[in-house]
Amino acid sequence: MAADHLAAVHGATVVGVIPAWRFVDTSSTNVVSMGIYNCLAYVVAQPPQALITSAHLHHDLHAWNLWREIFAETRTVSWISCHDMHDYLARTWGIATRKGVEIPGEDSYFGKFGRYGDGRNGDDSLFDRHDEVRAALDPEPGEVWLVAAGFLGKIYCEDIRRRGGIALDIGSLADHWMGYATRVDPLEDPIGVNLTNALITDHGMPEPDEIQRILGPSDRVHSSRTGRYNIADLVPAPTHPPGRRHLIQIVGHPRCASGFMAAAFAAHGLEIGHERLLRDGISSWMSVVRDDAVPYGDGVPPGTSFEHTLVHGRDPLEAIGSIMLENAVETSFDFRRQHILRARGDDIASYTTALERAVASYVGWYEIAFAIPGVLTICVEDSANAVPAILAKIGRTPQQDIGLDPPLFDEFEAGEDDDDQSSANVEHVRRLNTSARKFAREKPSVTAADLAAIDGGLRDRLAVICRRFGYREP
Repeated sequence: MAADHLAAVHGATVVGVIPAWRFVDTSSTNVVSMGIYNCLAYVVAQPPQALITSAHLHHDLHAWNLWREIFAETRTVSWISCHDMHDYLARTWGIATRKGVEIPGEDSYFGKFGRYGDGRNGDDSLFDRHDEVRAALDPEPGEVWLVAAGFLGKIYCEDIRRRGGIALDIGSLADHWMGYATRVDPLEDPIGVNLTNALITDHGMPEPDEIQRILGPSDRVHSSRTGRYNIADLVPAPTHPPGRRHLIQIVGHPRCASGFMAAAFAAHGLEIGHERLLRDGISSWMSVVRDDAVPYGDGVPPGTSFEHTLVHGRDPLEAIGSIMLENAVETSFDFRRQHILRARGDDIASYTTALERAVASYVGWYEIAFAIPGVLTICVEDSANAVPAILAKIGRTPQQDIGLDPPLFDEFEAGEDDDDQSSANVEHVRRLNTSARKFAREKPSVTAADLAAIDGGLRDRLAVICRRFGYREP
């Protein structure tokens, strides 16, 4: 095994080496510090003919949300792990498992996992099954294998490489993906930034050609957890209770004050939840479309209907800058990209500037909203007068002197973690969710001249939306 391990190190394309700071950080633990020292000394004395990087690379890729770019290039993977990763990989990344090799877990983590990983009684270890595991490795040409198998995993990586596959040693990252903290410094969730769409220039990260994968099957939509793909062909059809009929759904675009709209109608006695379906309805930008798995809050169950649909708008001169920042949030952007591409045939990721991507999202999302039959419209800037008028139109009596004034529109939203959305509690949505607070930076300034200079076809579509709401046309 020792010879096989060294052969794997010298046969690898990329070798992760423990960084020197780990030696200093663990110097009080003799066994660990000597192991780190020996590793560093060996690499210095006999450096592998490979790219040398940090042994924490798999964690760094996670922290910077870059596994999404790796998995974007493949539809299927195989894996070696003490966890069954079929469901996680399908629901999160939209990739199917061709082959899973489930191995015994470490005895020290039996208390965490509650099992040994391969369904056996724990009488054997990975050492006992080592030859059996090696014999099971049958990569297809160029196939990606995810390997989480301790130090023996390095040998499995080399076997996969020699047999024509691509092996990625993910180590304890597999534990984290499956919900277990097995290291002293537990991983946090990734930053959730889509670097290809953030306000970063010259990042050199090409967008893969994945249009058909984004669209998925045509009969239903079940988004992956990141919102990037329609994975309805990878997951069973969900079961829902019979749909109900509610009074109203309030829809718009993210960063256009859907939380304030929920509060405004709740203040008049309606039970309208922000991204929560309550007795009278829901206020959620995601309710523009029907998806079995929305990224935030409640989806609208199949069979649910509404007596009225209200589309709320925000002046694009104020909204577009906030949407430029919102577009860097991968789950939000990918969800809108998928559905706009499906409904309108327009890929908002194909626009070359952050400004045009934001306008394309604003326009495409409202085009979908206005395709809903019989919609009512409201401008959030005029909500003090418009909300009572809408209530009267739908047969409800407005209340007087409710004390809920229109917000400063950069911008007033409920938090995504709010649970109590009842009409008895309005104050929880009276929090400024400004761009500075949500994104730790001020939104870019957008002028009328900026909008007038965008792609002509996109500008014309924006003008149509502006006319629907009564905003100044670009």
